[in-house]
Amino acid sequence: MLLLSAVNSLAQDQPTIAKDSVQVTAFTLSSYKGDFKTFSWVPRTQFRVNGPIASGSQLYVEFTVPGTGAWVKYDCKTQETQKGYWWQPECGGRDGIPEDKGITYTGPVNFAIKMRNELMGGDSTLFTGKMKVAKVHSNETGPNYVNHFVYYVDQDWNLPIGYVFYEGDDVRKWNYPSFQLRVLGAHGIQRPL
Repeated sequence: MLLLSAVNSLAQDQPTIAKDSVQVTAFTLSSYKGDFKTFSWVPRTQFRVNGPIASGSQLYVEFTVPGTGAWVKYDCKTQETQKGYWWQPECGGRDGIPEDKGITYTGPVNFAIKMRNELMGGDSTLFTGKMKVAKVHSNETGPNYVNHFVYYVDQDWNLPIGYVFYEGDDVRKWNYPSFQLRVLGAHGIQRPL
């Protein structure tokens, strides 16, 4: 019983990621390996970490591409944060990732938000996820712009869910029904359009 209590206390003293705050985007670069006729992309992340974050800790994000393994890893600005408070870093993109790391790959990409603390001798995974990267051709035309694509993360999972129905009129009831549309927002709240 005492050991279980100690384990639960230790787990409560670890930082956690607010899952609904994780945003990963594809930052489009205007070159690929020095070739300005081809665009590429690198990841950019934003998330919220619930404290405590101990002094000397460093948040970082790792990305792997299926079939090729580890691709890019970058640090996020980190500061000591007390329990009951949170820290929200934005990292990646052009800040912290060299352009030579840009890729033209589209499809599923795995990522993990991690934290290391060399003073305490630890490295832990706080969050793992997957994203699907897609691309659309830029609005430029001509032979030099054939490979100019804008890359984005497909956020279809985040779209609201809606339904369509008829509703009876207040006075004439079903003799004069009206067409209704309702959308469930990201948090399941019903709102009319």
